[in-house]
Amino acid sequence: MSAIFQLEHHRSPADAVELIGLLVKWLQTPEQADLRRHFVIWIKRVLLPNWVSNEEQGGWQALNELSEVHNMLAERAKRWPEQWKQQGLAEGRREGRQDHASQVARNMIQQTSLDDQTIAQVAEISVELVSELREEIKRAK
Repeated sequence: MSAIFQLEHHRSPADAVELIGLLVKWLQTPEQADLRRHFVIWIKRVLLPNWVSNEEQGGWQALNELSEVHNMLAERAKRWPEQWKQQGLAEGRREGRQDHASQVARNMIQQTSLDDQTIAQVAEISVELVSELREEIKRAK
């Protein structure tokens, strides 16, 4: 039970991999095969959806042994920091583009008499967002 609690509240992927490694050692006897299998099922259903993308989960479903899950996680966990960095950079770029587009729309609202639809098309944002920006600008005056 303690291992499940620790796995659910792990601090890092490395901690989770280490805990699963401990489970592999603790449950290595043949009599514990059912318990190992139950841990594998639980890991695949509860933990993996938070750790790997939907595309990656298919390869995990074929794993039936706790040691296999541990080995695969240990290998994958090495790549996670770089993946998270790339995801963060992509998210930052999206937010930056959105901020820039919103600023372009604000400038167009203030400096032109274009309608919201035209501004939305030029700034590549939604008409709803242009309307919100227009209201913001009115309130600020």
